[in-house]
Amino acid sequence: MRSTSRLDAASRRRAEALASRVAILAKVPLAQGVPQIVLEELAAASQLCPLPPGVDVVVQGAPAHAFYVVVDGEVVVHRDDSEVVRLGPGEWFGERGLLDRAPRNATVTTTIDSKVLRLEGSVLLDALETAPTLRTELMSGGKRPGAAPAPTALVDDPRWEAS
Repeated sequence: MRSTSRLDAASRRRAEALASRVAILAKVPLAQGVPQIVLEELAAASQLCPLPPGVDVVVQGAPAHAFYVVVDGEVVVHRDDSEVVRLGPGEWFGERGLLDRAPRNATVTTTIDSKVLRLEGSVLLDALETAPTLRTELMSGGKRPGAAPAPTALVDDPRWEAS
């Protein structure tokens, strides 16, 4: 009986965590019109990463491994030591390197305590095959204010795991 209740509790926690990540993705303008099943697949493959100030999430010139959505906090996109734009909750970065299969064109650094949703690039690219509206939004830069060319470091490394 006890093992069943522990399994139920663990299952409930996983379902709540998944629902939380689906809700984050659903609020991002680029996800508008994306089928719910695709959002759920993306959410299931994502990680929430709490980060302190001063962490380089992606680094200019490094290979692209992941796509990011700012959940809380703020990041600054800078190229060649010049600030390009600041991004906050609901805004995203990292798509250009994945779509173009090119090195990162900017460095993105947390400015304050922040939380980002990290989605492995291969998962995002697979989702683009089934969700053409997502591809269109990513290719156009979406509806993000001050859309800059999308911007590796610690967090973008495929071996990185949230603690």
